[in-house]
Amino acid sequence: MELITSCHLIISVILEQYLHMQLNGILKLLLNFF
Repeated sequence: MELITSCHLIISVILEQYLHMQLNGILKLLLNFF
């Protein structure tokens, strides 16, 4: 049970970081156009 919980937490953190990077990249691209 604990192993599954920690894996889930790690995956959530990685996904969050990845999404933040993607959003920042998209925002920078949009700002470059304006």
